[in-house]
Amino acid sequence: MRPSHALLALTLALVGCSVLSPQPDPSRFFVLTALATADGAGTRLDDVSVGVGPVILPAYLQRPQIATRVGPNQVAYDEYTRWAQPLESGKSRVLVENLALLLDPAQVVAFPWLGPPTPTYTVEIEIRQFEQGTRDAVQLVARWTIRDGKTKALLAVHETTTSEPAAGANPAAAVAGLSRTLATLSREIADGVRRTHSHA
Repeated sequence: MRPSHALLALTLALVGCSVLSPQPDPSRFFVLTALATADGAGTRLDDVSVGVGPVILPAYLQRPQIATRVGPNQVAYDEYTRWAQPLESGKSRVLVENLALLLDPAQVVAFPWLGPPTPTYTVEIEIRQFEQGTRDAVQLVARWTIRDGKTKALLAVHETTTSEPAAGANPAAAVAGLSRTLATLSREIADGVRRTHSHA
């Protein structure tokens, strides 16, 4: 084989190896975080248990990629910026942890709860918006209801709309901001449960 041919063959072999060799995965995975402290939660509910759920998400949020709203009728997904657990279960986990802290020492359980005792109250949550926007902020819009755990009677209906700053296109800042919106939602739910119980 001529030297030029040998050099060409070696070059092609090296190129082939570089294309076929494993490439580092650029994906980054994020989790929502719960409150660290109750921050003056208010009246404790010693004799009350609360069931949280179901937490309902719109279809566009039921995917592993983190959503960013880029227009009134448009969202975008970054293939490499993902939730480390399904968003539905992540939100439920954080809400349960937050409410357990805010209503301590009331018992707080996640949907589905199995067999006795039935929670005193159940809180159903419909998430309508939960994403980063185009103005360095994240937003949460949620409708939530409180029901009697035994009779299923509707006791209260509320809506929470809240936003938090998020620095630029940094997904870590966006997820931290989304966690803070869940903290606000949790405080409003805790206050709603206290008001409902005081009128029972």
